[in-house]
Amino acid sequence: MSLDAIARGLANKAQNAIANGNLPYAMNSTFGTGTVGRKLQEVLSARDFGAKGDGKYAFSGAMTAGSATLTVSLSGFPGGFTSADIGKLVNVPGAGASGANVTTTIVAVNSASSVTLAATAGTTVSGKQVTFGSDDTSAMQSFVAYLATNMRQGFVPAGIYCLNGPINTPHKPGWGFSGNGPEATIFSQFADNVAIIDLGAGTVQAVDAGGFHTLLLEDFRLSYASPQPATNTSAACLAFSSMVYWSTIRRVT
Repeated sequence: MSLDAIARGLANKAQNAIANGNLPYAMNSTFGTGTVGRKLQEVLSARDFGAKGDGKYAFSGAMTAGSATLTVSLSGFPGGFTSADIGKLVNVPGAGASGANVTTTIVAVNSASSVTLAATAGTTVSGKQVTFGSDDTSAMQSFVAYLATNMRQGFVPAGIYCLNGPINTPHKPGWGFSGNGPEATIFSQFADNVAIIDLGAGTVQAVDAGGFHTLLLEDFRLSYASPQPATNTSAACLAFSSMVYWSTIRRVT
């Protein structure tokens, strides 16, 4: 049998497994019986929990105080805005009142280089890097909660994951996730003055308490959609609300 025939056969099996819902992390307890079906189920992905990772950057963003119109340059932004972008989160640094950052949603697409936002600018700005994309906060929170509860290692495919609040992790051992590398898997925090990932959030723990160990976090980038001033003391990319030990954090930017 040729390699081409084998490849076509495996592709067909994979398509059938997906079509039949044989992906456990679509919250299906039925496991496939074939090798391909089993392998698919071994890869726990953030996408299976609804994370899109479809964030994009647009450049030379400009808004006028009192206006809800955002314009950007199409240079470095191939294709521009489309109707599919309506409803997505958008962040415009410095466009709020007294130069605060604006985080809102896109309500209309006027052209490839212009959109109408759900909020008006309080400050006239230009030359700003604009970040926009689907709100992945809830999906990533569910993903991490599942990993921690079930002591699993997950995967976050390449993409920009837009967050509008912290990812709060449970105080549980033996879990973690990997990305495609810090230049490919990026978490972009739209909310100001909050952590991006808060390990053991909400846990009151004595210094010598156990139960939070053997974590593995690797190959991704944590960043803020807008610059965070020194006064934003809670803007920690990776916050440790609880002590972690016997754990590994590597290739995280």
